[in-house]
Amino acid sequence: SVCMGVTRLPISVHTEGGAGEVLRQLSESNAAATQLEKYLFINFRATSHKGAERFYGEHILPGDVVGILVDLERGVISFDKNGKSMGVAFHGVRASPALMPVFGLKHRNDSITVLEQCPSYLAPSLSLYTMRLASTTGALRALSRRLTGVEPRARLPDHFLRVARAHWLQWRTGELRLVRAPGGVDLTMDTSATGVARAAGGEGLSVGDVVESPLLAGQGVVVGANGGFLWCRSSVPLAENAPAYDVTGWCPLSPKRVEVPGAAVEKARARKATLPELLGISDHEYERLALSPLWGSEANSETLWKLLNSLRGLDSLFNASPAEVAELAPVFFGSSAADYGMEPAELARAIVCRFHLLLVLNELLFHCLAFVSADELLASSALRTGVGLLVFPAYKARFFASCLTVSSSPIVYPEDEYEDPPHFPKVTLSRQSAFRARRDPASLNPRERFSASIFGQLYASLKGTNPFISRQHWTGMLDAGQIRAFRVEMAGEGVDDYGGPYREVFYQALEELMQPGFLPYLTPVPNHATRSGLYQDTFVLNSSLLGKDDLKIFRFLGRLIGIAMRGGVYLPIRFSSIVWKYLVAAPWTAADIQRFDVQLLNVIRAILDASEEDFPAYGVQWVDTKDSVEVPLIPGGQHIPVEHGHRQAYADAVIRSRLEDYSPQLCALREGLGEIIPMASLVLFSWQELEQTVVGVADFEVQELKEHTEYDGVDRNAEHIKYLWTTLERFTPALRCKFLQFVGAMARLPPSHTEWSMPFKIQPPPAQSRAQPDMAVPHSQTCFFSIALPEYTSPEIAYEKIKYAVENCTEMDADHPADYGVWS
Repeated sequence: SVCMGVTRLPISVHTEGGAGEVLRQLSESNAAATQLEKYLFINFRATSHKGAERFYGEHILPGDVVGILVDLERGVISFDKNGKSMGVAFHGVRASPALMPVFGLKHRNDSITVLEQCPSYLAPSLSLYTMRLASTTGALRALSRRLTGVEPRARLPDHFLRVARAHWLQWRTGELRLVRAPGGVDLTMDTSATGVARAAGGEGLSVGDVVESPLLAGQGVVVGANGGFLWCRSSVPLAENAPAYDVTGWCPLSPKRVEVPGAAVEKARARKATLPELLGISDHEYERLALSPLWGSEANSETLWKLLNSLRGLDSLFNASPAEVAELAPVFFGSSAADYGMEPAELARAIVCRFHLLLVLNELLFHCLAFVSADELLASSALRTGVGLLVFPAYKARFFASCLTVSSSPIVYPEDEYEDPPHFPKVTLSRQSAFRARRDPASLNPRERFSASIFGQLYASLKGTNPFISRQHWTGMLDAGQIRAFRVEMAGEGVDDYGGPYREVFYQALEELMQPGFLPYLTPVPNHATRSGLYQDTFVLNSSLLGKDDLKIFRFLGRLIGIAMRGGVYLPIRFSSIVWKYLVAAPWTAADIQRFDVQLLNVIRAILDASEEDFPAYGVQWVDTKDSVEVPLIPGGQHIPVEHGHRQAYADAVIRSRLEDYSPQLCALREGLGEIIPMASLVLFSWQELEQTVVGVADFEVQELKEHTEYDGVDRNAEHIKYLWTTLERFTPALRCKFLQFVGAMARLPPSHTEWSMPFKIQPPPAQSRAQPDMAVPHSQTCFFSIALPEYTSPEIAYEKIKYAVENCTEMDADHPADYGVWS
């Protein structure tokens, strides 16, 4: 029986008379059974609960292995077939008092085998969470006070240090690895030779060996041991959006080894996992190095962060080995360790120990943050500073993703797998009308421009949509993993929305808002008008739009941003920092005024720097001049001179007055965002981190795209493939962004390695281009982030043809015949 935690039960199906039911409803003749809560998966691709059936899953055939995953921490039941998840079957599952598996078979000779059961993963008790919470937040406060110099010798809680030291004894060997088990449960694997051999029943297996197991429905690669079981990565393809470190299941004892060339790759990496000098570090030395005065400098902490950001190709920072961290020390901290008052070896050890201490802090915080209120974070400067300076961005993103998951709305699945859920919004858009309006905005009045724009069409179609629907994490059968809140139909265009058109409308809607003279809702910062200062290309909300309908549109903009965040769609929005800071509840500072209106800041600084003798000449009164109109800052301020001793109060009042002009619009934007996104989770982010979460990476390294590229039927070493990479290297950042738009209808690349949802694909050239490749242009499929590249004969021809395509392709017409008449 199951009453708590996460449990997975695998069964193997054997039938003679065809595929029978994997689970069948309990006998109605049993009066007690009819009162039970029943969650049924029936093998005609359906589930049943309380008499209601719906489409789900795949057909189960003889020889298949079906996993039943009961996750009572999230209240869901899901099934997998041969290691591949079929998705969540039931939400809102309760154990009252416990759930028990029941199997029904259709034919007399049908049978199943219940395979060896994996132990449940039990969540810690609330009392353990409370103890972790107290020690972890205490450690965060203490480390924050040390780092900022408020209390350089602040003591960390004893419980936290005990946990860190105990974990260090294992982690320093480089033999721990974080993997994700079925159901999204993160498990720590023991990859040591002794741990794996013990779990394998003395078979002499090690990490990287390829084995055969009935549970894996074929071959799998050993990844480690946990709970006395040997865990493997199946060769069966994983579900869409599965993390790169997904592990599909465990092996029964005594699996059969399979000799495969290249299977020792992971073993070679494991041998490089640690350094001998780390194994002799005592508890006292570990604490001394991890809390060294070296780490009382924000500059050194920032350097450590740069080092961590350089650890490429990792599925989790947890899996960075001590050796990898130590080897990067000279690169980022310089070859002269004497600058830090340490010998080179000691500096390397200090960096590894500090990284590990922060790793433990981040792991504990990830599991405790749900118990920390946003109000507590905002009220405690030590906590807020600690979150900003000590919590890894990858862990913030991971926690934010978990918040999106638990706050998503349940989905009523359609009966036809190729359809969308009932009442799912479908938006028909005329891009032709929008293009014509953007080309000649002066020919239309403001209302006509809004109605013709993509943003206005989206508003008209979605303004009445219940936010509950917009919070669904729905991905259609053909959507290539794209999470969506509505489906798009492009009027007059030969394209089906399998992800590309969906992403495209976000891009175009936000571009419209930033086009000068087209829509009035965003305005450039004052630095743009005065051509002074930095960030002249950023925008704020139009503070003059205060009408009820205007505020509804700002609210809708917030909802649209939230929908994009849930779907992993990156937006080309260039907000000023004052907008991002409002959304993360961070205070505005002089640096924000400098990015926003440097001339105002210069005037204020002149007033603050004025001597008592010179100050009367300024003739300053308690007013703020806006658009040549004097606005009193205090009652009767236009008649009250500012005294020299009140200069700072006057400066604060002017800045507050300028920024508060935007409060109604910012409040509406935040309210709309809060209808889709749990706003409390955003206080973890700095404004720069939130911007990157929404916008992605404005430019990208071509090497990063290479690392996430699949070569589908083409040779990665072919000359025309090399010409593509050379072309992208030659492109300006703006052209590289246009290339992303051309091949994937996306404005930006994901900000981190772990946030890629699908690879870039290079496919064989279009058939019509093979005779004369130099005359052809590349074709793309934006839904699948792919390009069909002609076999160009020179780098110059490749550059010109690819550049022409990304600069001139606007329509989507490759799926079915388009109505080109609507474009005239």
